[in-house]
Amino acid sequence: MTKSTKTVRPSERHLSGRKILAVCLALLGLFLIADTIIRHIGIVAVTAVQTSETPARTLRISPGAWERHEILPPASMDARWWVINTEQLLKGGALRVRQTDLDNAPYGREVHWSSGLVWLLAVLSIVISSITGKPAADCVVQATFWAGPLLLIGASVLLGFMVARRFGIRLAGIFALVFGTSPLIYQGFRAGEADHHGIVLAFAASSVLALVAAGGGLVRRGDKRTPAHLPLTSAGKARKWFVLSGIFGGAALWISAASFIPVLVGCGIGSLAILLLRDREVSVAAPDLWRIWGAAGCAASIFFYLVEYFPGHMGWRLEVNHPLYALAWLGAGDLLARFLAKLSGGKFLPRGIPSGLWAAGSLTALALPVTLIALWPHLFFWVSDQFLLQLHKEFIQEFQSLPRLLDSAAALVPVSLFEFFAWPVFVLAGTLILRFAGNLSRSWQALLGLALAPALVMQSLAFVQIRWCILAMGLWLICGVILLAAHDAREGRPSRLFQAAFAAVVLLNILLLPVSSFLALSQAGSIKNNMPKAVIPTVLARDVSHRLIQSSPDQLPVVLSGPTTSTELAYYGGIATLGTLYWENLRGLERAAHIFAAPGEERARELIEKAGVTHIVVSTWDNFGVAYVKLLRMSGVTAPPLGESFVEKMLKENSPPDWLRPLYYPIPPGFDIRDEELRIYLFAPYQTPAEALFHRGVYLMDASDFAGAEKLLAKACVLDPLDSKKQRLLELSRDELSRQN
Repeated sequence: MTKSTKTVRPSERHLSGRKILAVCLALLGLFLIADTIIRHIGIVAVTAVQTSETPARTLRISPGAWERHEILPPASMDARWWVINTEQLLKGGALRVRQTDLDNAPYGREVHWSSGLVWLLAVLSIVISSITGKPAADCVVQATFWAGPLLLIGASVLLGFMVARRFGIRLAGIFALVFGTSPLIYQGFRAGEADHHGIVLAFAASSVLALVAAGGGLVRRGDKRTPAHLPLTSAGKARKWFVLSGIFGGAALWISAASFIPVLVGCGIGSLAILLLRDREVSVAAPDLWRIWGAAGCAASIFFYLVEYFPGHMGWRLEVNHPLYALAWLGAGDLLARFLAKLSGGKFLPRGIPSGLWAAGSLTALALPVTLIALWPHLFFWVSDQFLLQLHKEFIQEFQSLPRLLDSAAALVPVSLFEFFAWPVFVLAGTLILRFAGNLSRSWQALLGLALAPALVMQSLAFVQIRWCILAMGLWLICGVILLAAHDAREGRPSRLFQAAFAAVVLLNILLLPVSSFLALSQAGSIKNNMPKAVIPTVLARDVSHRLIQSSPDQLPVVLSGPTTSTELAYYGGIATLGTLYWENLRGLERAAHIFAAPGEERARELIEKAGVTHIVVSTWDNFGVAYVKLLRMSGVTAPPLGESFVEKMLKENSPPDWLRPLYYPIPPGFDIRDEELRIYLFAPYQTPAEALFHRGVYLMDASDFAGAEKLLAKACVLDPLDSKKQRLLELSRDELSRQN
């Protein structure tokens, strides 16, 4: 008796895919809305914390300064500069921000961040302005809060649409859900933490996904019908996908050349893998597609370069997108096409001398940026400067190695291991499962090889520097889509082990973020009375910045401080600083380092006066003095060979010279940081010894050290016996001392 089978019509499968898509998008939307609301509650609670009894905006402040009260999450230091740059654009009317005066004072520094996010924030600010009636420049912080979630929606829609077009609507829904709730990827899109990482991830992943959709340079053989379950397409459709990949890649180069160039290298490696793994019976190699890819990427890169820099700032900064990279991509595409043609049985130089000249030009274009960076880094590539390299390696978290990060967060190692390795392990294990189950044909293996190459390149870099982890994760998810598509297109029975592994990873993936969000919600109500230690530094920086600009109504303060505090002071008060952690500020960082490393009092004073510094702000949580000295020594710059620098010794012994006036800053009540300290000094080069003693006495009076104050004030009165103010304060200190006794 023949066993009957039920035939599933395509319309029914399509409807099932739509249902899955709807459920996945609903889950993603619910999480995104809930997490955004929870983050908003936390930010509002922290912003509402009062550290001063003086009502906001009631005192005159420094010219050009501002009193900003909106707190941004402590982890989003870059978001503070995105806010500053966007406000500068809205107030100045220029379409691009290429200079800031708030860093490397008094000279300022160049700004080479891509303008895409600034334009998005500006548009969102204008929309919010039309709703609230406030000036657009006053709405940028609110725009920063919403930019991340909106970018996540855009990235999910873009990538999901591409998956739907090539692998079906069901997989598009699953991919959108997994992409939007992956903890590492979500870091690039969190509310209140607007940054470029999510944008470059979206463009880079789209570029690789387009190559996958194109078949990676393999097209259907024209002499036989290709089975529908194989991931091959026609040459015409493949050409369109390759062009689209080049356009997305050019956009990724515009946002962050440093992030996307390794992906390009991985794609080149992947092109070799797909050629070696292909099924010759059903596919044929089309090497010229890679030449088209290089041409499209070159054109897109140059277009975005002109959008960003034409006509007034077309320099030679190879840290960012540049026409030399566009030409290198064009040359690489040509050489790759020639090499693949040779491996496929063709010729490397099919047209003799003309072809040889073209190949030589391609090789020159590819080698030129590498040559300039290698031979003249001080002119074209500041990031390779030894001072910056050591700074990144030792003191910036996103440049730390993955093992070092896991070692520093021992209590969270299980969670961190899942975040970093769940999808890579699933992809590698899933590949073996499907391979041995017979559900992974050679065509799918070839396509997986193409996607695995850039994923492995980025994962290798992620072990060295964790800033690559987000991008690596996006590429691993593309590999996961290929495995799911291969499993759905199988000819044999499904692999229950593969399905179970996928379900487990997805379930843990979509539960991890909501759990952390609701834990944050449970703490939001107690922020006022139990301030988290991670938030305290930014709240105190807001208070310090406001006090500085209020106490200096006629001159904008110029502050020497640690890099993180410098960013905070610039964000909350518009205060000029010397050293923030950006490669464009190499000169400012070096000048700050030389001040902190100055071997003696006179040299330190000379450098401080030359820099126009008015205040020094040093906290124990951002005390970069010792670090600066260490960096100068490690990078081969002259520094004190033995003992401590002058500033380091002064801070340790709390013994400022006469030209530095200590300003008492009490940590507000309710801030449980008893082991931490924040010191502020005013640069007073013309202060007399008597005045220096007097102000140190005032400092001790404010600190309730009346015995120490009495001694210093008595000495001040001996040096200046006719000053009635000193005499009155001396008497007051003695009265307070007698009350204590």
